Amino acid sequence: KSNVSTDEEWVPPEEPETGTRVAAFPGAFRQTDLGNAERLVARYRDRIRYCPQRRKWLLWDRTRWRWDESLAIERMAQRTVREIYREAADCDDDKLRKALFGWAIKSEQAKMLKSMVGLAQSQDGVTVQPAELDADPWLLNVANGTIDLRSAMLGPHDRQQLITRTTGVEYDPQATSELWTRVLSEACGGDQELATYLQRVVGYSLIGRPLERALFFLFGPPGTAKSTII
Repeated sequence: KSNVSTDEEWVPPEEPETGTRVAAFPGAFRQTDLGNAERLVARYRDRIRYCPQRRKWLLWDRTRWRWDESLAIERMAQRTVREIYREAADCDDDKLRKALFGWAIKSEQAKMLKSMVGLAQSQDGVTVQPAELDADPWLLNVANGTIDLRSAMLGPHDRQQLITRTTGVEYDPQATSELWTRVLSEACGGDQELATYLQRVVGYSLIGRPLERALFFLFGPPGTAKSTII
């Protein structure tokens, strides 16, 4: 449960990720609301989750699971309906092709799209519980992967970890910061032992579990970088 997050608006790509597109054969799904919900899940299964407790969708943006604040799930449903036209066009059976075209037109109705999204919420593998999200306190998500804070090793982003937060910056284990080093030194009045301790305190805040029952307060004269460090 990392304490860092960025929530700028994200718009999902026009098409599913490579390897996740559904090439449904004509008639693979029933021409019902449930059939449409199954279409949606089949097409985007690896990229959508629904949290009933928060009544919100989460979408995989290839770095983390992002709360859907822009109704992107509805646009996904609309694209799913458009795929029915393609399915009909690929059909060799005249009767089935006409039925699919008719169903595609009907499925564009607002109530049909709403039913598709609503029924998809309860499909297997879609529902997720709040306790499952950001559950590993030792994982810190960054722009170029996920850091295991126990080993400081950087691994690839993994949707199975159900991480919703990110620092938004790339991790470079060799990086240095002249500014941070200078602020530590000046804020601590040149006391290297205090500066080292303060740096550990800051690093400790990355862990999502209170291993130590401690509260940290920065105090000192005005203009000694307390707010800057925080």
